[in-house]
Amino acid sequence: GRAQAQLPAWVLGQLDMHADVSLATCQALQSGVGQGHAAALGPLGIGPMLMAGGARSVAGSLWQCDAWAAAVFFALWYDERRSHDAATALVRARQRLRTLRYEQLLDWVQQVAPDALQEAQARCDATRHIWERPFEHPWCWATFALLGQAPALPTLRSTALPDQPLRTGSSWTAWFVRIWRRFFG
Repeated sequence: GRAQAQLPAWVLGQLDMHADVSLATCQALQSGVGQGHAAALGPLGIGPMLMAGGARSVAGSLWQCDAWAAAVFFALWYDERRSHDAATALVRARQRLRTLRYEQLLDWVQQVAPDALQEAQARCDATRHIWERPFEHPWCWATFALLGQAPALPTLRSTALPDQPLRTGSSWTAWFVRIWRRFFG
């Protein structure tokens, strides 16, 4: 949230993009201001503005979300987008997040961010007596939503099977390296 409140709206109006956008900040897709009357005001917020700027799709959170759930969701989202259209990728990433086991979460953290393993273990210990799986509560997975319906990305193919354990961030890393090389290499 806070960056969204400080970003001048005219900046977004100047964007000309034709890509998928992921808004990893909590509440980034929240639209409207206030209570029940917000729906009558129409789509407000950064997501619809990005769509107006040409974004193929915008994925993000509708409310204050669990930071661990967001980190895992976007790793899953990027993995699913490699071979599915945006709507299918959203459904599959949410389902994988919801059914992820504690052991899979800790294995993934060990692979991608070993320094955060102690914090991940504490999060698991705090929720294990409440939930059977770390992100099974709708508060953790239902917050993620999508604007737009972009087709599958044509040049990327996933090697992961739908029921495989959570992958590392390698697909995101490869994407980032390609972008970096394109603009700075």
